[in-house]
Amino acid sequence: MLVLLQVAWINNPTIVPAIAYCIASFSFGLLSTGVLQLLRQRASSAFQTGRMAAFRRFRQYCLVAALLSLIAFIIGFGIAMFGVLRP
Repeated sequence: MLVLLQVAWINNPTIVPAIAYCIASFSFGLLSTGVLQLLRQRASSAFQTGRMAAFRRFRQYCLVAALLSLIAFIIGFGIAMFGVLRP
């Protein structure tokens, strides 16, 4: 995406904001995925020690982080497509 931003900056500056928003959305999705891995580890640890209430809470947080990551990817892809295809 950064290469596309560099090329657009030189050749077609009208799509630069769309690409920048796309990069921001993908970055948020990447952050959510990173948090997801930490939450999965905490959920696993809680399950193995028998703390079921904590396990359920961390499992819900895992699902929310996964959903946020998926939504961020879809939004980023949509921004990229609509921004580039817009006249």
